[in-house]
Amino acid sequence: MRCCKTASRALQRRVRSFRLHLLFFLWGSVMQTASVKWVGEEKFLATSPSGHAINFDSDRHSNTAPGPMELVLMALGACTATDVVSILRKKRQKLESLEVICSGERAAEPPTVWKRLEIVYRLRGQLDDQAVKHAIELSEDKYCSVAAMLRKTAAVSWRLRNPASEFFDRRGESPSALAILTRYHRELILFNSCGKKQ
Repeated sequence: MRCCKTASRALQRRVRSFRLHLLFFLWGSVMQTASVKWVGEEKFLATSPSGHAINFDSDRHSNTAPGPMELVLMALGACTATDVVSILRKKRQKLESLEVICSGERAAEPPTVWKRLEIVYRLRGQLDDQAVKHAIELSEDKYCSVAAMLRKTAAVSWRLRNPASEFFDRRGESPSALAILTRYHRELILFNSCGKKQ
């Protein structure tokens, strides 16, 4: 009786897996269409292939909505976060919270593509270190389609950060005040250099 139940569960898992693979295959093989409507100045209303609307503002001075390149950073974070959550669930890890922070540097001359990207993962929960590392590596090397596209023009790196403290480096040591100020000075320079870019 137990053998029959075990075989039945295994068959159900294979059927579910087949359906998911079929769904992803069909979704990936169909041309998807998004539309963008100009609504005045440098503002636009975009509609995704799934029917969701989002506002864009390419003028960083008015700054009423994200710019196109900002959405690329957000898409990168959402894409890899989805992978990590899914993989950790399959590994039966008890994830309580996840935050993905994406930072980047753009080229100085047009087209001002992203040329360097860093992804910082903050996780909390009852987690195995190796499981977390493996989940991130699978996302970055195999599953994250946004990262795969951006890697054509940018060097992409990632690291983990202890969510219990804002100012702890990889060794778990508190850096000096000078190091903290230097870090934020660099971030301010990066923000100002990209401020006039869409």
